[in-house]
Amino acid sequence: VAFPALTAAAGQTSPAGVPLLHAVSTPAEPSDTRQPDAPNSPSPSPSPEQEPSGNSAEGTVDLHAPEIQVLGKVAVTGVQASGHGHRLALLAALIYFQPGRSAEDLCEAMDPKKPWSKATLQARISELRNRLGQDPDGNPYLPRDRSGGYRFSPKVRCDWNRFTQLAERGLAKGAPTGLPDLEAALALVRGRPFGGTDHIWATARIQEMTTKVTDVAHTVATWQRTAARPDLPAARRAVIAALDVDDSAELIYQDWMLIDDQAGNRPGVLQAIETLQSVNRRLNVSMEPGTERTIEAIMKRGTQAQGL
Repeated sequence: VAFPALTAAAGQTSPAGVPLLHAVSTPAEPSDTRQPDAPNSPSPSPSPEQEPSGNSAEGTVDLHAPEIQVLGKVAVTGVQASGHGHRLALLAALIYFQPGRSAEDLCEAMDPKKPWSKATLQARISELRNRLGQDPDGNPYLPRDRSGGYRFSPKVRCDWNRFTQLAERGLAKGAPTGLPDLEAALALVRGRPFGGTDHIWATARIQEMTTKVTDVAHTVATWQRTAARPDLPAARRAVIAALDVDDSAELIYQDWMLIDDQAGNRPGVLQAIETLQSVNRRLNVSMEPGTERTIEAIMKRGTQAQGL
């Protein structure tokens, strides 16, 4: 989903490299620091038993190890998207997030309507193992020992683990020192988790990722907007990242409205409202009370300003 005016106001350009709209100047002092209704608390981190395999210890990560990327279209470093690449990436994500599954489980999960044959699975597993290669000690990143089901070497990385580490560290630091970590986490997001696909086995994980990305983006937008020296372009970038993941997140539209209100950009506020209304019509849902209160407060301030 594209948000041209919002993207341009954040100092970004269209795919052609041409600014879509002149950036709105930022006032020296914030005109308002009202925050939208507080979001739900960030989802708790998975327990050690639930955490997918992978070496998450800071400073001990093998940066040359393959990385499974799910914060956008599923991909694996070292695995080309052509040919069987996309299916190999999905298979890798399945093994990573649900380690220990049997061959029968993997065949069913990869295509519930028409499960893979064991021969197909073995061919894909062999291809994936070959493409991922070996660690510096000569051990395959996808071990051949299947006595405990299929699982990766702990050295295999994942962008979701990195996002979680950065987000937790940034939130623990608080504003403003935690902003670099939170913004680094958002920089890992390339779009909808798992590319917007609807694999049954990934449904709960996708929802968790969507919620956490939204929470982090809202936090960044709020901290940047309410800082002693507000950085509204940075706040807008956080909003863009969140809407690319979930264009129906009303909390993020509240951020958008408050950012443009603070910048004195009334057309931007109206565009945020109109965009949200369009999304809600598509989903056949009503606007949330918190959003209505945000709009009412902004419009009231505008009326009062005109009366001065």
